[in-house]
Amino acid sequence: LTLSYEEINALRLSIEEFYYFEFVVDDIPLRGFVGQIEETNLFPHKHHIYVYTHHHFDFHINNNQIIYVNISTKDHAPTSLDDDSVRSLTLEFTYSAKWHRTETSYKDRAKYIANTGFFPETLEIHWLSVINSMVLVFLLMGFVVIILSRILKHDLNRMSDDDDDGSPEEENGWKIIHTDVFRFPNNR
Repeated sequence: LTLSYEEINALRLSIEEFYYFEFVVDDIPLRGFVGQIEETNLFPHKHHIYVYTHHHFDFHINNNQIIYVNISTKDHAPTSLDDDSVRSLTLEFTYSAKWHRTETSYKDRAKYIANTGFFPETLEIHWLSVINSMVLVFLLMGFVVIILSRILKHDLNRMSDDDDDGSPEEENGWKIIHTDVFRFPNNR
């Protein structure tokens, strides 16, 4: 397979974004990553991109029926895609297979298929974000409580000062119209 410069960059991007492939063998899904990234150094940050060009299949069979299939890339070194000056690249993709006999029956193969977890099984919770959001909510609630308590304290102090004067109450704001709800309109 010969790749152009644009195709090499697309392949690099797909590896950086953790693209994966899926093969289906006898209704058994096989998944694997297209390549790998090796990160080195914190400052300056560098990473090396590799593509897997060889895949090894392990078939587990019982009476000519496939019970379980595994795919691996560990036996052969991946091909580096680090050189930016390369304008075209020829890759040769290969595979190998090994067959193993097993005593597991065909009806029990669903247990093996269910236990091949390629995707993470647990929900990954970003605890730092959750804690950060909770702290922000509590701070905002505290600010609202402080503002409301100051406003109410100011209003209560003003009302208590007005009551101590002994003079007739001079109503203002909402207190002027608070009894209007019980009065009938003029043009009834």
